Amino acid sequence: MEDNNQMLQDIFQVVNFLKDNAIIKTEFDDFKSEVNQRFNGVDKRFDMVDLEFKKVREEVIEHVDAFVGLHKDLESELAAVAHKTDRLERNDIKIAKHLQLQLD
Repeated sequence: MEDNNQMLQDIFQVVNFLKDNAIIKTEFDDFKSEVNQRFNGVDKRFDMVDLEFKKVREEVIEHVDAFVGLHKDLESELAAVAHKTDRLERNDIKIAKHLQLQLD
């Protein structure tokens, strides 16, 4: 019997502790609402960062495309200059032969 009384006292102590220290539903709902608001703020921040990364990515792609275009233009111009130089050198050789000059 005394064991039962001790067990009942222990149970009452636990119940009283829980009653005094546990949060009530409204407190939990308030806490949950606050956490949800903070997560919504974090989600908005992530969306903003994601948008900024997309903008930066697009800018980098545009700059790389422009650089590739410039490189292709430069290749074309270098080919044209090389062709013109070859043509001028051939003309120089013809003129030198005609004038009987020795080119070094």
